[in-house]
Amino acid sequence: MKNSRLSFLRSCVLAIAVLGGGGTAFATTYPVTNYGALCDGVTDDGVAIQNAVEAASAAGGRVLFPAGVCVTGSTISVANTSGVYLEGAGRGVSVLKRAPGSYSGWAYLVSVSSTTDSGIRDMTLDGNRNLTTGGVQVGLHLSWTLGIVVSGIELLDHSTNAARIYGSSGLTISGSRFVNTTGEAIYIDRYCSDLLVDGNDFESSVGQGIYHYAGGATTWMSRLTVTRNNFRQSGEAPAIFISWGGVVDSVISGNLIEGGDIVTYSLGRSSISNNVLKDAAISVREGISLPLVVANNSIESSRGYSISLQGVSGGPEDSIQMTVSGNRIKSNHGGIRMSQGHNVSIVGNSITPISTPFSDYGHGVIASGLKPIQNLLIANNEIVEMIEAVHVGPYSTYPHDVDTVLITGNIIHSNAPGASGVSVVAGPNRQGAMTTNYLVEGNLEVLIP
Repeated sequence: MKNSRLSFLRSCVLAIAVLGGGGTAFATTYPVTNYGALCDGVTDDGVAIQNAVEAASAAGGRVLFPAGVCVTGSTISVANTSGVYLEGAGRGVSVLKRAPGSYSGWAYLVSVSSTTDSGIRDMTLDGNRNLTTGGVQVGLHLSWTLGIVVSGIELLDHSTNAARIYGSSGLTISGSRFVNTTGEAIYIDRYCSDLLVDGNDFESSVGQGIYHYAGGATTWMSRLTVTRNNFRQSGEAPAIFISWGGVVDSVISGNLIEGGDIVTYSLGRSSISNNVLKDAAISVREGISLPLVVANNSIESSRGYSISLQGVSGGPEDSIQMTVSGNRIKSNHGGIRMSQGHNVSIVGNSITPISTPFSDYGHGVIASGLKPIQNLLIANNEIVEMIEAVHVGPYSTYPHDVDTVLITGNIIHSNAPGASGVSVVAGPNRQGAMTTNYLVEGNLEVLIP
């Protein structure tokens, strides 16, 4: 009996030791004030904070920031460690602020590098951009990290990027605010994978909210998940921008976007779905070579086409298999525009104008070959009050053919002056472009009294 009790106690001690080393419930705490930080908004506390971080890095633990403003003129660096958390008493309550002055080179407020299973939470990182000049100023820099959690923080007034990520995997950014960033709020650089950006607020950013740069097709990123975020852009930059090099196996879903588009180059085996866009649009551009779904988005835009497919050809077998379905579009300038693509289905979308009287609107769906278009299905869409509900074929000076098209089962409501239902232009136009192998059947045109 005694031996069994001793075994039980030993197991309890072991459990506590494990939690103390890698978890947070029993982790050792390192208050920055114990290392000389005053956090009075005036004194440079950089050295004291770094000393607390170094102490925590030796065995893991929580570096605690008090209520107040801790100023630093140097980078707070978490490097070559595991299980270290920078933790405040709440965003706007505990503030780490860049000291006024002139900076040069890469100027990080907080840098986390070659570190695993760590994080930062419940505090504000203030870039103090109005009183700082020079350098490439970044709020939070992550490089070659694994399993980092960023939650409940505020990144405020950063002049280049609020957060910049390089060579990192298993990163979660959630429940945080990105406010007044001059450049990109989150800049995702090369060699990243398994990134979750969920439930954050992006406010008044001049640059992109989330910007991905891969730098070439050999550095494709996998598993980027962008969900349930709110974007309120102050400039004309996109809310989400996926650049050359590409992202696969990813999801952009459930976001509210006001004033900034979703723009993707080379996005494959992924989905853009269930987002709400106001005065914003979705643009899928050149370079994609894998399946993509754009579905069930609600888009209201007073500028340009709401969904643009501007270069979505596949690889040698043209195997893209792109689907645009179930989107609810309100636009005074056009619904869905396609200028290049193979194996594309535009199915079950609703396209209506924003306002009346109904005059001089664009196309509900237009497919015209800026580059070749082949194997296109336009079916079961409902289109209201567009000058042309569906236009397929050579348009203006576009030089390429449209081949193998089925237009069927669409419902077209029309009362706009000069409006037409389905228009297929066989061509050739003056560039020699034609429409070949097409079938139009079973569409319903309804006259609005």
